Amino acid sequence: MRRNAERKIAPSDTNAERRAKGAIRNAIGFTANWMHACHFDAPAQLRPFVELCLKADLFAALDPAIPRVASMQGVAMQLIRIFFCVENVAKAAPSLLQHQLPRPHAAHALLLLAFMDPRTRAPRGPSEFDRTGVLRRDARGMPADGQFYDSAVWHMWHALESIAKPRGVCVRRVCDRAAATVCGKCGAAGYCGEECEKRDWKEHKIVCGVAVHELEPGAGGIRRITIPAQSMQSSED
Repeated sequence: MRRNAERKIAPSDTNAERRAKGAIRNAIGFTANWMHACHFDAPAQLRPFVELCLKADLFAALDPAIPRVASMQGVAMQLIRIFFCVENVAKAAPSLLQHQLPRPHAAHALLLLAFMDPRTRAPRGPSEFDRTGVLRRDARGMPADGQFYDSAVWHMWHALESIAKPRGVCVRRVCDRAAATVCGKCGAAGYCGEECEKRDWKEHKIVCGVAVHELEPGAGGIRRITIPAQSMQSSED
């Protein structure tokens, strides 16, 4: 059964791919609903549930899933709900995210979602909220900026990665040592030494050169981001 569940779906198997993506979207929504139910209706149960999800390798599952379904309707909002709950717990207990992040495949997919127009595959500017710091809502109380969720989900992902890997710590997911050198390609990612840099290259190369800059005075929490041209392509291209 497990072998059948994990079989690779051929590119031409569009119906199976559609069903697989639907199942992934449903699983993300189910997780988001449970976390939000805990957060609002049973706060004492949120941390145990988040811990259970992390022990079950939540982020290891999301890493290949997010690139497949991030652009589907409603997925960005559901991911925001999950990241919001995880962040609330992790801010008080950062060790929960130890060896969980970063996950470059997911990070890259969310970066494209936030800053690339899916119709033209051309870079697009920051969302209205990013530019102004003001969230306009429509008559239903939903964000009036159609790009809001696409942009916000990346910012929330980056916040989680910052908790898991504070500045000055080796960025390789399984390492907790202090950074003593930087990536020889981008000069930004910090490593404890040459060994971790070599071992991490297969993953780091996906986001190599992407730089999230320090907050500028008066920026209202919005960070400046540098994205190399090659990073605006799908990691599968």
